This record gives sequence, structure tokens and C-alpha cells, in this order.
Amino acid sequence: SLHWAMFMVQKLHYRVYIFNSMDKLHRIVYLCSKQRICLANIEESDIPKVAISKAQALPGHRQQFWYGFGGRGNPGRKGCRHRQRLSKPPKGRRCEKNSGGDVDVLIPRTPVWIKLVLNIVGVGLTAALLAAGAHAEVGAAKVDGLFVNDIGSHKMSFVKAASQVVFAQQRDKSPSNPIPMRQIETGSLIDAQGPVLYRLGHSSILLKLGGDFVLIDPVFSERASPLQWLGPRRFHPAPITIASLPKIDVVVISHNHYDHLDRGSVLQLADKVDHFLVPLGVGAHLKAWGVDESAITEMDWWEETAIGDLSFAATPAQHFSGRSLTDRNKTLWASWVIRGGGANLFFSGDSGYFDGFKQIGERYGPFDIAMVENGAYNVAWRKVHMMPEESVQAHLDLRGRAMLPIHNCTFDLSTHSWYEPLDRVSVLAADRGIHLLTPVIGAPVQILAPQPTYAWWRGAKEEMVAVANGSEGV
Repeated sequence: SLHWAMFMVQKLHYRVYIFNSMDKLHRIVYLCSKQRICLANIEESDIPKVAISKAQALPGHRQQFWYGFGGRGNPGRKGCRHRQRLSKPPKGRRCEKNSGGDVDVLIPRTPVWIKLVLNIVGVGLTAALLAAGAHAEVGAAKVDGLFVNDIGSHKMSFVKAASQVVFAQQRDKSPSNPIPMRQIETGSLIDAQGPVLYRLGHSSILLKLGGDFVLIDPVFSERASPLQWLGPRRFHPAPITIASLPKIDVVVISHNHYDHLDRGSVLQLADKVDHFLVPLGVGAHLKAWGVDESAITEMDWWEETAIGDLSFAATPAQHFSGRSLTDRNKTLWASWVIRGGGANLFFSGDSGYFDGFKQIGERYGPFDIAMVENGAYNVAWRKVHMMPEESVQAHLDLRGRAMLPIHNCTFDLSTHSWYEPLDRVSVLAADRGIHLLTPVIGAPVQILAPQPTYAWWRGAKEEMVAVANGSEGV
């Protein structure tokens, strides 16, 4: 980029060197900011006609052409023939013999002040290009065929993670009483007005945007595990069954971990979903499970697509992928921007805290609601799962108007108590003046004008009775 930026600026003022060799046109050399690039097999048509006429006026000499910018001679580098520098550059259009007996023709000579101005402009242009490149929004990188995060690979230390699980003091890992929940009826979904959001548990979200339904990371199975008789078990059932769902226009998947990509749910949903949007590589899972390839769209970071009145952008996250011991990071992970029905939403998926949140907020924000991961955290794996303080900062970076904490209160996936994520984030949000949304599972949230929610997880008897009687506001 540096050399070609200089080349584009300086190409209006050049100097042509001609000397003899083998009666063939062999090489062309661009001199850019003292860098020389040699290109082979240049045709005669590539050489300025005025230079050819000068060379043809020198009988008995073999012709070789060197074509460059600036400098006074010696336009070569390793791999090119080096020429001796002229002791004094001729003025205007003149021919001189150098000490080697060959002829150098220079036409025209660029004044020093012009070259100085062009170099200053070239350096400025280069600096601007490099600055833009530092914040370039490009797709996910790969190293040795595996996806990596923007700032390199982040792997959890197995020893450190295992020691946290074994030696940490753990209590209240699951609720002692049933979690309050609002059952979702098919009719109420059809009749719901305005852009509305339903939290189904963990990171599963149902959106109604205009007349379109979008389902994010649907996990309806009993366990977040490859085996339904072993692994993390739900604290609560889903507030609606897959059979009761209306036709789903789009399913969005953030990555292929079992608590986000559930084979059983995909199999049941396949016949009632028009489109699946997934990060790169994840489509192979769906195709293996029988989803029609035409219904699957794989997306890289910063790619955008529109489906009907909805628009989607796959955005970066700092995480990893894998469903076995042999496929780590072979598929991509992503966060998502979703727009439709007058709403602008962000869904973090799983992620550690990183500068990408600010970049996403600058490009796509502000968001009506930012759904940000807050749960299953631990200092041993904070690079790939945010601590509550980091979740709050991510929301601020994203420029969210309201924050909805996700990835909590459904599965036991860490060492903290089941209610700790919401306890901690509610205190932090209050300190930072953040509008925090903690709806009861299944309760509708009006996206453009969300009503106040309360600390249902604290299990006060009167609050549970209020939810059971359906008195929570819509």
C-alpha cells in the first residue's frame, strides 16, 4: 500500500532511462520512496514512444529500457542489472554516455520542488491509508485453517478452569423454587403489536418485527449437551413449544456450542423456518441434519444481508467454537445486528470483552436494546466470557438505550450461583445509569418503549404471585 500510494501520486512526473542490452526490452523499474520493484517481460508498447524514438536514434547500441521516478541513475535492485549513477544529471532532454559506454536518456527532468511536494503528498496519503487500515472492517482471519479472534487466539487453560470448578466454593447452583415464567400463547404472538421481544431462556430470543418472526439461538431441549441424559439441565421449561410457534421467517445462530446450536431444536424447526443465518462453517451442521441448503446463508464478520423487510449484519465476537475434541475453531462465531419493524437490535452471542463492541456501536448504533452476555463467567475464562463489569462496559460501547442481560438463569455452566449474574449486573447498571431490562421468562418486552421490570430472581412471594396472576405489564 505504501509503495503504490506513492506510485499513484508521482506517476505524472517521471524520468525515463535508456541504455543498451541485447536488442530486447526486458525490465521496468518503479522507484517509489527509494523502493525499487522489478517487473519482467515488458513489451515495447509499455515504453513511452518518445523514449523509443530517442533510443532508435542511437545506432549500433543494444536497447534495454529502465523506467522510473525520481533519482538520477542506478535504477536497479537485487535481481536487476545495476547501472552506474551519472555524475551530473543532464538538464532537459539530453543524451550522455556513462562510464560503462552505454547511453542514458532522461526526459523530462522533474524539478526538485515538484518532487518534494509530491513526496509530502504521497506520505500524507500513505498515512491516511494506514490509519484507515488500522480500523478496517474485514472478515474473520484464519491461522492454519482455523478461525481466530481479531487480537489472536484465546484459549481457556484447562488446568486453570478445572481448578476453578473443583476448588471454588459453590452454592445455590440451581433455584430451589420454580423460576417465574409467563407462558406464551400462539394467538398472543400473532396479535402482538409493534416490535416486541420475548426472552425464552438462556440466550434464546424470539422477536416480532413488523409482521416477521426472528428466532435467535433456539435451544428448546432439556439439556445443553450432545446427550439428553447427561449434561447441564434446564432450570425451567421453555415458555412456548416449537409446535406452538408460528412460521419463523429467520433463525439466527451465533456459534456452534451446544447451548446455542441445539440439534433437536433445529430438527423440529426445519419445516417452519424460511431462512437460517449462521456464521461461516456452521451451515455444514444444518445440512448434515437435513436442512435444505437453499435455506442456509453463511456470513462472515461485517457481512450484511436483507430478507424481506429485515436486515442483518454478522459482527465480530471474541470467543471460540467446537462441538467435539477435534473441531475447535473450524467454524466461526459472531454477534449480530438485527433491524426491522422500526427497531435496531444487537445480540452479543458469547464473547469476552474487546474493542470490537465500540466499533460495532459506532457503525450500527445506537441500539434500542442491546442483548449482552452476562452469565457463565469466571476469571479463568474471562477472555471468552465477560464478567458483569465488562458486560456493562460493552453495553456502553455499543450505545444501547436499554440493556437486556442474556446467557443466564437457565443452565448451570459456571461456578457462580444461578442468580449472581443478575444481582451483580443490576447493581452495576444502576451505578452507571443504564436502563436495565430483566423480564420474566416469556414476558413480552416492547422494544421501542420497554416498561420497567423487577428483580424476579430474588423470589419474593408477592412477586411470584403477581407473575402467576399475569399482572406484569406488557
